Amino acid sequence: EHTIWPQKQNADATNLSASLGLKWTVFNGMQRIFTYRHLEKVSQICQLATQQTIEEKIAETIIGYYRLALAQKKKHVLENCLVVSEEVLRLAKAKYEVGQCSKLEYLNAQVQHHEEQAKLLLQEEEVMTAKLALQSLLGQEGSQDLMIVEDIPSPSRLSWETLTGALATVNTSTRIAQKRCEDAKLAIKLKQAALW
Repeated sequence: EHTIWPQKQNADATNLSASLGLKWTVFNGMQRIFTYRHLEKVSQICQLATQQTIEEKIAETIIGYYRLALAQKKKHVLENCLVVSEEVLRLAKAKYEVGQCSKLEYLNAQVQHHEEQAKLLLQEEEVMTAKLALQSLLGQEGSQDLMIVEDIPSPSRLSWETLTGALATVNTSTRIAQKRCEDAKLAIKLKQAALW
């Protein structure tokens, strides 16, 4: 009987280690699966975050382009106003010299002309600032000149409902939020697997 007892003790130890091995395979295997899925979601979130950064830079560039186009359009309008102001000043001077208007009217025309010149100078500064900002976004040096195309076709067939419907599936921020929700569900499963 003394020789059988150690053999029985070894058999119990073997059964115990076999059951521990089974526990490790079943429960930690589930944790590994959830960890893998979690890392997969994190990778997808990182890819979408990179895409979102690219989209934001493109949007900034488009906004910069339209800001420059608007500033140039305003400059063109102010140049036309200055031409009209010069003509008004020329007529006021001619009327004053002939004696058809008072000196006050002539001086008012001069003041108006100087105001138009000041507005044009401020607008030229705004154009230059918008141009430098756009060139900075494009990675160009300040010496290069930009050509702004004024006639850009607009998509008239798109409706607000179509755009908002497409936004839910195409918008990168929405997709990142969806992936984060899926990742949070996997994190809950990971915690449950750790508790098991």
